[in-house]
Amino acid sequence: MKLNEFPNTNTEPFIITSPPVPDYNCIAWAYGRSDVRMWPNTQYFYWPENITNNSNMSSFIELYESIGYNICKDGILELVYEKVSIFELNGYVTHASRQLQNGLWTSKLGWQPNVSYDVSHTINSISGGVYGNVVIYMKRKTT
Repeated sequence: MKLNEFPNTNTEPFIITSPPVPDYNCIAWAYGRSDVRMWPNTQYFYWPENITNNSNMSSFIELYESIGYNICKDGILELVYEKVSIFELNGYVTHASRQLQNGLWTSKLGWQPNVSYDVSHTINSISGGVYGNVVIYMKRKTT
């Protein structure tokens, strides 16, 4: 991933927070795992057996529902909730991010060596780029 693939990073917060590590991807990072790459319908990535194994948005929703998230209307910070966002581009799921307690979001960019950074950002800073835009927000009560 390159910064120019996210056109709004020129005007919005976008902070690299880790060295590149290809051990996990954005779906796993938003899910709360940093030990596996998660994606449905491929033998190269992990996908829980109890979750529908296809690339439709419904499978990603089911994945996050399995750990307590429910669809909500927006990504506005609510202190008693954790939120995730799911992005689409041209009808395909491309990315997920998790909201931090400061209102920014955390993402894992890609999963290839040398470009797999964790970043803190606003939703707008990565919208309209290679990941497309958020189409689903989900939230769960914090413990």
